[in-house]
Amino acid sequence: MGAWDALAGVVLALLGSYVFVAARSFPRMAGQYPGPGLFPQLLGALLVIAGVALVVGSVAGGRARVRRALLGGSRRERLSALLVVAAVIFYIVAVTRLGFAVVSVLILSGLMAALGVRVRWSVLIGVGTTVVLYVLFARLLRVPLPEGILRGLL
Repeated sequence: MGAWDALAGVVLALLGSYVFVAARSFPRMAGQYPGPGLFPQLLGALLVIAGVALVVGSVAGGRARVRRALLGGSRRERLSALLVVAAVIFYIVAVTRLGFAVVSVLILSGLMAALGVRVRWSVLIGVGTTVVLYVLFARLLRVPLPEGILRGLL
């Protein structure tokens, strides 16, 4: 493991912390236990655990190796890592305006295409994954997802 793993671990831990704290503010409904925030809080906690594990694993690999990985690595690897971080930031900034479905399709399809998957498959998998996640969370688990520009259509 290298420095990019440590960076990814920090980003995962921060994202997981944000998800955990944000899910605590989900509205409680009378008579419903465990409530709508339980599943996102569990996911947030798992993200924090995974992030910490990545950081610990990369540090345990030796500091000199981590330093070499930060300064080394191909340009494509550095660009890919930055692209993933940018996608997470884009999601946080854009999801309330554009909505979960639009942002998820853009991020999933865009990341896959940028990382070498054919555009046709990127779009197909991005749309399919978004539909499955939307049905699972919004319809079955009744977790409110931002509708954004598709308000009233979903």
